Amino acid sequence: MRIKKKDFIEVLDGYNIGRYKSHKYLEDTLENDVYILFTTQGKFILKFLSNIDLKDFKEQLGFIDFLYNKKLPVVKNIKNKVGSEIVEYSKSKFIIQKFVEGVHPKGFNNSLIKDISKAIGKMHKVLLSSEFTKSKKHKYKKRTFGDGVDKKIINNIQNKLLKNLDKINFKDLKVARIHGDLSEVNMIVGKNKLNAFIDFDDSDYDYLVYELAIFIAHSFIRSDIIYWDKIKLFLDGYQKYVKLNDEEMRSIYYLIKYRLLGILYWYFKYINKYPKRRQRLNKGIERSYNRIINFEKINNEGFMEELR
Repeated sequence: MRIKKKDFIEVLDGYNIGRYKSHKYLEDTLENDVYILFTTQGKFILKFLSNIDLKDFKEQLGFIDFLYNKKLPVVKNIKNKVGSEIVEYSKSKFIIQKFVEGVHPKGFNNSLIKDISKAIGKMHKVLLSSEFTKSKKHKYKKRTFGDGVDKKIINNIQNKLLKNLDKINFKDLKVARIHGDLSEVNMIVGKNKLNAFIDFDDSDYDYLVYELAIFIAHSFIRSDIIYWDKIKLFLDGYQKYVKLNDEEMRSIYYLIKYRLLGILYWYFKYINKYPKRRQRLNKGIERSYNRIINFEKINNEGFMEELR
């Protein structure tokens, strides 16, 4: 939903976060309209919500509140004057969150990797002794890919992967509610430190080790190189807080590959929906496909050997 100055002034009447100064619309968001809102008390994010399951979204906000109260690096949800986090305006729903200063990381040096591994480790350790643990079997779906990749090769990789995923003893994998999309666009950093994890829209109950696989897939697997030293540094740092058992270690390789296929599928999902961004999305398809091909050069045994 696109709104103007007068709308922001009306919205702010319901909050105790200062008077309106200015706003900026964020162009790069795909599914929701998002603004940076400047007030006399600081900077905030105002996000209009589209196509949400209200019950699940309320649970998501409760999850963020829990992490924030445990002093973990997440955004602060702002309540209005009557204590609501989800607010309706002109037949649309929105939330306001405190703005976190910093940038999305363009790369990960050792100092930043150590800080991120520490933050994820602390978060998972807290979650394992919280209300946010329950049994849930993840369903691994076969995805359909469009033009722009060798479908025979990608389908063979996917079919083999799904068979290997069926062999994992999932009862040995620790489960909790996770962020679900720990990629560079969902992190705010500054001075080689993590300032916050943002955008919990993909949060759900899943295997903790899948959260690690997501971060590794996005951050350390490239079309021409795999950053083994960075993967090892990340896992070593994480395990200072949560120890991975043998089955979790064995599953990381397959879960990374599943995520890489998911990244490729994401580009196909949006390329027809956003034709103005077709050129950029096509580059994403090519890049993601080449990352999968590069990762396919090593098997699970070789992966485990590299981490020893």
